[in-house]
This record gives sequence, structure tokens and C-alpha cells, in this order.
Amino acid sequence: MVLLIPTVLVLAFLGGLLVPRRVARIVAVVTVFWMVLLVVDGAPTDTSDLLGGAALGAVNAAVGAAMAWAIQVGDSLPPQVLSIAHTLPPMTAEPRTPLRTRLRRGAVRMLNSVTRRFGHEMVPVESRRSLIRQVDSIYRTTLHPNLLAPDAVRLELLGGLTGTSASEALHIVACLKKSLGSEGDVCEFGVAQGDTSALLAHEILSTDRLLWLFDTFQGLPRPHAKDQLKDDILGLGSIEAYEGKMAYGVADVRRQVAAVGFPRDRVRVLPGLIEAVLEDAALAKPGAVCFAYIDFDFYSGIHTALDFLHGRLSPGAHVVVDDYDFFSTGAKLAVDEFVAAHPHDYSFSVAPEELGGFCTFERIR
Repeated sequence: MVLLIPTVLVLAFLGGLLVPRRVARIVAVVTVFWMVLLVVDGAPTDTSDLLGGAALGAVNAAVGAAMAWAIQVGDSLPPQVLSIAHTLPPMTAEPRTPLRTRLRRGAVRMLNSVTRRFGHEMVPVESRRSLIRQVDSIYRTTLHPNLLAPDAVRLELLGGLTGTSASEALHIVACLKKSLGSEGDVCEFGVAQGDTSALLAHEILSTDRLLWLFDTFQGLPRPHAKDQLKDDILGLGSIEAYEGKMAYGVADVRRQVAAVGFPRDRVRVLPGLIEAVLEDAALAKPGAVCFAYIDFDFYSGIHTALDFLHGRLSPGAHVVVDDYDFFSTGAKLAVDEFVAAHPHDYSFSVAPEELGGFCTFERIR
């Protein structure tokens, strides 16, 4: 590995530097991402692997140089040759996709081959923004016409979400808006880096509600015995391997919430395992709650949060639970047990799979 990294880097970037063309540099960068993918999969262990890595780096660099040379030759052809070429019949009836577009799509596919291993997928920025605008328009005009007004800040926040789809986020916002007619504050259980915290803060900015944020801020806790791995989103191989993953700091969350102009004195951050936090008599807790979003992933945290909320939810309050029947089997089990224990207190629904893996409670009495 010590020899592979400098070898591939030198060969890849040499192709881009010898022929100062964008195509050559793109191919060189793709080579680097291939190297990252190789590192993720596992380091080479013998000389043949090292030679193979160096050879692949050389091939990529050579291809980049050849492509750049072809472009240079094409640019330098005399007009007579170009005019003859233009009279040739097209190979297909459909116009060819521009080279720049094809290279960009190829680069995105290459990057996604790496990022999918970490549970993410890259989408061109403009395509993502356009898709979010369309989803937002459908929610505002069709699904919730009397709840959601056009909101430029909301669109920006939707575009910055990580791990939560725009459709689920808009469902969260719609449920929150419905809940504002009920008494109480807003809670989020499992805030990660604070993306959805900022969204919730923005939506209640004009009210006097407090925002309560619960998280270990040390990553996922140890899974319960009832947690079985259903979707290996990070490719770790076991549910136990997720302990401590997805850790973010309190400062990150506060920064996200402050960025939307939400007053600091209306935010309550409670770090630590939810069981310990709720048992600590010295810590202030929310009284009445009108809305809660639960993204605790594992059985124990979700079970504890739902039991805590049951005595605080006002009639008309809503709770959205993420990862229902996704990632860990414990999330669905905790929700199903709660529904069975309170069959007459809540209206319960599961979102279509296309909208994301989540479910919703509404307190009816």
C-alpha cells in the first residue's frame, strides 16, 4: 500500500499535466477515486497487486492523454476536413450527448460507486434542486394545500438534508403544522448533525414553542437484543458494528439551528442516552408536547421515547418515527408494541415505501 498510493497518484496526475486538457485531468481524478475504492475494499497484500494497481494507474493516465490529444487534433484539423466530416450521415437518428455531459455523468457514477458504501448517493446539484422543487410543489398544491405555503428557506433546508428524503421531510413539516393547534413544545429524538433540527426550528420560528433536542452525541448506542440488522446501510456486516457510528457534536447542531435565526434561549439540548437523561431529576424536561420526531434507530431508544411522550402528548399532537421496518428490526418492533399497548389513543399510519421508511401517530384522546 505504501508503494501503491504514490505510484497511482504520480501516474494519474502525470497524464493530466503532460497534456493540459480537462479530459485528461478528469480521468486522473477518476483514477484517484478508484484508488480510494481500492483502499475501502482492502489493501493489496502482494507484489502482483501492487503492479496491477500501478498498471491500472498507467492505463488511466494514458487514456486521459490520448483523449486530450484527440481533442487537440480535432481542434487543429483544417476547415476542408471538417466540412467533409459534417456531410457524413449521422450514426444514429438521435443527437449524441455532448462529451462534457457524458464525462460528468460518468464521474458521478464513479463517485457513487464509493459513496453508496457509506449510505449516500451523489446527485447533480441542479437535478436535486429541481426534484426538490417538484416534490415541494406536489405537497403544497395537492397533498397539503392549506398547510404549506411557498417558502424559499424551507427549500434550501430540504436541499441540505442528509439521510432524510425531501418527501419524508415535507411530511414531517405537514404533521408539525397540523400539531401547532395543540398545546406544547416540539421534540426531536436523535438529531445527528442537526439538519432536521434546523428544519423544525425554521417552521416554529414565528411561535413561542421551545425546541427540545435529545441525542447521545457519541454515535449510536449499543443495540438491544431485539435489534437485528435488516438493512446494512454502511456495509459493516453486523448490527453490533454500528455502535458509536454516526456521531456528531452539540456545537454542530447548535450551529445549524442558529443559522435559521432561531433564538438560542428557545433551544434545549439534552446530551446522553435517553434512558439516563429521562431518569435524571436535575434535568428539565418538556411538559406538554405537540409534535415529536423520533430517529433513534434502535429498539430501546424508540421504546423509551414513545413511553415518555405518551403522558405528554396533547390531543391532536403528532409523532413521526423514522426507520420503521428499515435498518434495524427493533424500530418496527418498538412501534408495534406501543400501538398494541394503546389501541384507542392514537391514529396510526405507515407511509408508502416510496416516500421513505417512517410511520405517524396522531393523538386522538
